[in-house]
This record gives sequence, structure tokens and C-alpha cells, in this order.
Amino acid sequence: MTQTGDNGDDEDEDDEEEKNSKKLVGVRITEERRQDWSEYVEESDEFGSMAQMMRTGVNRITSGEDDTSEMVEELQAKLDKIQTETERTLRAVEDLPDRLDDAEDTAEELIYKPQDSDDR
Repeated sequence: MTQTGDNGDDEDEDDEEEKNSKKLVGVRITEERRQDWSEYVEESDEFGSMAQMMRTGVNRITSGEDDTSEMVEELQAKLDKIQTETERTLRAVEDLPDRLDDAEDTAEELIYKPQDSDDR
């Protein structure tokens, strides 16, 4: 039996036991990828270390927390909106020659329209 004082020695032993029960898993990556990951961690508010980022990523994959379908739905909604706006713009551009002709006709009518003379 381990004696512990009021200074939290039992917590230190628990941490030590947990540390000893963990196994190291190595991953070989290129220096460029390591730099990219390291920069991502530095700029991230979510991760404190590259190891934490890797553990989180693996946990997301293995637990099924894959955001892919949600991201696809969001992207599809954005694409639908872009397509709608593009079609609306295309119709407006296609109608432009007719609208320009109408505007020219109206301008000519205004310029050459005989003025009513009430002054006679």
C-alpha cells in the first residue's frame, strides 16, 4: 500500500502509471509534411501539440465523427446558390440586346417625336 500525503502524491503516481501504460506509435512523414503539420498546430487554437492533433484525427476517423457528409451538403448548397445566380445573370445578359433595342427605339421616339404646339 502506498502512503500519500496532502501534497497530491497519489495523483503523481496515477500520472506515472498512465504514462507507463501508453505505447509509442511512430509515423514516418516527409520533412515538408512535418513542417506543414507543425505550422498548422502553431496557428491552431484547437491543438496544443502535433501529437494531440494526430490523436484527435485518428479518434475522429475511428469513432465515425466524419464531417465529410455535412461538408458535402454545405458545399452543395453553396453550389446551388452559385448556379442560381449564374443562370439569373446569364438570362439578363441574353436579354440585353432586346432591352438595348427597346431603349434605342424609345430614345429615337423622344428625340424625333413631333412636338405638339399649343402655341399656335
